[in-house]
Amino acid sequence: MRAAAVAWGFWKGRRVCDLPRLALLGAWTVYAYFMLAVQVHENHFFLVLPLLAITAAVLPEWRKPFWILSAIFTLNLYLFYGLGEGVGFAVPRTITGIDATVWLALANIGVFAWFGRRLGRSLDGHPPDATSGL
Repeated sequence: MRAAAVAWGFWKGRRVCDLPRLALLGAWTVYAYFMLAVQVHENHFFLVLPLLAITAAVLPEWRKPFWILSAIFTLNLYLFYGLGEGVGFAVPRTITGIDATVWLALANIGVFAWFGRRLGRSLDGHPPDATSGL
């Protein structure tokens, strides 16, 4: 599944030659790895952010996904590690009765699908529809 997602991204981006979209393709590759590989840890998501920051700096339509993925990464780290060693958690993970990492994973699946739709349009040369946001 992971290889298929990466191959699809490479196929869509086969004619891309500008830095922002190449960085976007790199972000997709890492995001697909994070979402679809087994035994991936929360820190593997990190490389998505600097690559997506390059894209968002030049292509304004990618700023919203950058901030959303930054929030997901931050929450992911917080839910597993808290505020630091010996500090703990300000909010317990099971406050809703279901572990908060499950809720975050569900949200991340939706964002992954949304990201893929936007990626396909952007790599085809068509900017993502600004009205189709989350």
